[in-house]
Amino acid sequence: MLKNRFITRLGAIFLLVCLLFTVGSVKSVQAAEVAVVVDGKALTMDVKPVLEANRVLVPLRAIFEALGAEVGWDGKTGTVTAARGNNRIQLVIGNTTALKDGARVTLDVPAMIIDGRTLVPLRFISEALGAKVDWRAATSTTSTVVVNRKTELTSVTDLAGRQVKVPVPAKKVVAIGPGALRLVCYVNGVDKVVGVEDVEKRWGSAGRPYIMAYPELRDLPIVGPGGPNSTPDAEKLVSIQPDVIFVAYLVDRAQADKLQAKTNIPVVVLSYGQQGTFDEDVYKSLRLIGEIIGNEKRGREVVAYLQKSKQDLRERTKDISENKKPKVYVGGLGSKGAHGIESTQGKYPPFVDINARNVVDETGKTGSVMIDREKLLSWDPDIIFIDEGGLSLVREDYKKNPRFYQSLKAVKTGQVYGQMPYNYYTTNIDTAFANTYYAGKVIFPEQFKDIDPAQKADEIYRFLLGKPLYDQMAKEYGGFKKLDLTSQ
Repeated sequence: MLKNRFITRLGAIFLLVCLLFTVGSVKSVQAAEVAVVVDGKALTMDVKPVLEANRVLVPLRAIFEALGAEVGWDGKTGTVTAARGNNRIQLVIGNTTALKDGARVTLDVPAMIIDGRTLVPLRFISEALGAKVDWRAATSTTSTVVVNRKTELTSVTDLAGRQVKVPVPAKKVVAIGPGALRLVCYVNGVDKVVGVEDVEKRWGSAGRPYIMAYPELRDLPIVGPGGPNSTPDAEKLVSIQPDVIFVAYLVDRAQADKLQAKTNIPVVVLSYGQQGTFDEDVYKSLRLIGEIIGNEKRGREVVAYLQKSKQDLRERTKDISENKKPKVYVGGLGSKGAHGIESTQGKYPPFVDINARNVVDETGKTGSVMIDREKLLSWDPDIIFIDEGGLSLVREDYKKNPRFYQSLKAVKTGQVYGQMPYNYYTTNIDTAFANTYYAGKVIFPEQFKDIDPAQKADEIYRFLLGKPLYDQMAKEYGGFKKLDLTSQ
């Protein structure tokens, strides 16, 4: 039997050698039989690997971007550049020498362009970005290039200002506390999540688009109770054995250190900052998650998308004088539960980012405010938005106090609109941005005439969570529409 196995293996080696010698040193053979797997995921490429001078060449951009690098191209000089973290790569088409962080690296064969894509020797992938590259010879028809990032301990600074050593890229993570899991989802980290809080299962998916988009998260093991002001369950976290614990709101600096010491697992604190919706701390948290899970490029893309959206919103209305803006108000906002029309906010983020004239801002307060009805009557806003999470309470109140509502100009003129609730386990940034574009469309129709609010909402959901979710949200709450407070 051993003799037969030896003969079989010898025959396979002989066939492989014959195959290699049939490959010309100049003529490339399209390697339809070569698959590429990066970090456990099969890579889809518009140009397949090739065999050249007995070397396997693979598409640089596809693999580098899958490894989290950002790739650039200078067509005039035929120069490819790539950057990931502190690594900087530069190579010229047709040249056997590349630069890595300024040091020369020799390629087995020069980089070449095939069908508009740059292909490089397989070994260069390993040397350039420190990835582990394996060549798995053909089974019956397919050979496989397996590329895995080497995990290294890296020191990062979390949002509590702590220096934390974490394995990068982290393969298994948990995200606990209000909003932590949502941010991981935005950075395409769902496949790395190995456990969720109990509240993510008990609450269902309504109002939390990240769970709507990824309902499979609710099938994962429980890592603790979850919920505002809950205490992390160190024992359950240890039982899951994640590489990293992301946490938002539940711990301060000292408590994070204590949880890390108790679990012997790196704890990285995230934050939504003071504003919660468009805060710089959100951007820092997204970049940090991307760095730790090996999705740096995605983290940067999400931050750039949010910043670009915010700039777009502000630019549309920046030149409108204050006296030409209608007075606006939002009521029914949730704050640790549902509330009626008296529940509002000063410096309400969706209004701030379209430069709207929020009547509540005259109070000088920021954040949640409960106002007197008399004050609302004295303000008498031109337009009122009702958070649909509190709409049923507003309608019940209308039945009891119709005269109060009928005294408001916005009600008399039919300028009352519904908006989707976005504060559920802290800020659903996707829905908040969708609401802002809708508010802009209502308040400043000329400046937002190119916007279809439902389509814009789906663009935002699709970019951040990979799926259009407006119809699902509208089914749950009502969506963007004019309201008749007398109906149910």
